[in-house]
Amino acid sequence: MKRYLSMLVVAILVFGCALCGCGQQPATVPEGPADGPAESIAEEPSGESGGLSVYLVQSDALYADAIACFQEQRPDTPLNVTAFHSYDAMIAALDEELPLGGGPDVVLYNSMECVVDGYQLAKSGAFLPLDNFVKELDPAIYPTALMDAGSLAGKQYFIPFSYNLIYAYTSERRMGEMGRSPSDDLYGMILGEAEALKEVPDKVPTERYVYRPDPVNSFFDAAGIRFFDKTSGEVAVDKAALEEICRFVKIFYDEAETTQRLYAQYDQFNRNFEGAAQHFSFFTEDVSFLDMVRYYQSVFAEKVDSPMIALPYHKLSHPQEFCASIVCFGGVNANTKMPEQAYGLLKYILDYDISSGWAENEAVSSYYAPVNLALFQKAVDKLCRTHGYGPVSVAPLSEENGARLKATAGKITDAVIPNGDLGLRLQEVLEPYFMGRSSFGDCYDTLFKELQHYLNE
Repeated sequence: MKRYLSMLVVAILVFGCALCGCGQQPATVPEGPADGPAESIAEEPSGESGGLSVYLVQSDALYADAIACFQEQRPDTPLNVTAFHSYDAMIAALDEELPLGGGPDVVLYNSMECVVDGYQLAKSGAFLPLDNFVKELDPAIYPTALMDAGSLAGKQYFIPFSYNLIYAYTSERRMGEMGRSPSDDLYGMILGEAEALKEVPDKVPTERYVYRPDPVNSFFDAAGIRFFDKTSGEVAVDKAALEEICRFVKIFYDEAETTQRLYAQYDQFNRNFEGAAQHFSFFTEDVSFLDMVRYYQSVFAEKVDSPMIALPYHKLSHPQEFCASIVCFGGVNANTKMPEQAYGLLKYILDYDISSGWAENEAVSSYYAPVNLALFQKAVDKLCRTHGYGPVSVAPLSEENGARLKATAGKITDAVIPNGDLGLRLQEVLEPYFMGRSSFGDCYDTLFKELQHYLNE
């Protein structure tokens, strides 16, 4: 059943592989090992003699672009870049090197592409606390709610660069048919639709395209569910709130077979979105909302002849507050000989302007929302001026939808670096409840023990 939650809808939006770097030139980084760790385990970060060493995965649009520009604009800080072909390969290398005091000066992660446990990494002593650097940042530009996601085990070990929100998309017409308002509780809307459609064999409350490797946990994060205090390490879970969000997640398991049949019937929506829209009340996606709001704005207008309504998944019981999931983030090796230069690279990525990544009618790799608020607003402005790429003609973001996106950023009151490792463990514990084989209470007891075990590791 886990496969249903991570099911990928083929080609709702086709992304190309062109990356626009400085001066709109394709960004490149030196290639590293394809399938495994570096040929020899580094005894210590390369430091001053070998330049600032960096581990990244070459498919990340933000990192490929930013590193290429950094190398062009900062020749005084030479980089020794190892660009892995996959996160599995990079993490395998780090698992060997970091415990021995080795590894690169800088590590760049992407939580949409890999399972990473930032809390255990923070506790490991492998990363350098960056509090003295971060305290100099202006919270008006670098919102505290987003930056604090990098603070784990009592110190700021990571710098968040970008974030994402899960969105549900529907049409104004369908919202009216449901008798609902965009300001209503989204979880309540979808639960209500699940109840209303219980006896309707070919209708589902929401399609879902959940790309994150820990799909159930992505909804826990969006709802603001916390399982332990990230500073003290003590178990701190609200049982009632967890049960409420689990009731919501259970819909995805209950409707899995119907959803799979409808996917096949409507050819992944590429050729018959209007038909799909008659059978799904909402379309839930965790593809970068900067791309998807503009896409759904166009597809609803063209295929359904009704304006789009885009609703971020919000904190439980607080429809006007959002909890963001950090996507791209980086850390500095505790043994680096170049801490100022290492932080300088992280700060450069934090300030890297992605707005040039959207060119009219051009397919580009996906970018996520910048933590830097000025860059986020600039990116939205660019989306309001450019066409997109997809199976329909993707028009520029409307002024109204652009304003809504900008307002959404101001309603983010919390953020997390996804704990994919713990999330998958808890999904396994809760799956008997989702599948109807056990009560929530029994699964919760097991979950509590699993949390205690995790925090004592």
